[in-house]
Amino acid sequence: MNNINQKEIVERFIRFADNECVGSSRLYEILAREVAENEWLLSLCEEIPDGQPVPNLLFGAVHELVLQHQSDELAMYYLSVTKNPKQPDDVFPFFSDVLSYI
Repeated sequence: MNNINQKEIVERFIRFADNECVGSSRLYEILAREVAENEWLLSLCEEIPDGQPVPNLLFGAVHELVLQHQSDELAMYYLSVTKNPKQPDDVFPFFSDVLSYI
C-alpha cells in the first residue's frame, strides 16, 4: 500500500474546504485550510493509505474524540455537542491541541 505525499494531502484539504465545506460548514472549512498549512498535521496524514478520504478520516477521528470529551474547549465549537457553538475563527489551536495527544 502506498502512502500519499504532503503536496497531495494539501490539495485534498483545499479541495475539501472548497467543494465540501464552503456554504455548509464554516468549522470544517477553517480547519481544512489550517491543516493544509500545518506541516506536523500533514505529516500525520501521510500515514493514511492512498485512496482514502484523508480529510474525512482526520475530522471523523477528531469528532469522535470531541464526543468522548465534551468538556474540552474544542467541543464548544461543535453543534453535535452544544446548541450554541462558538464561532470557529479561533478554533485551530484547540483542534491541534487535541491531536497532540495522539
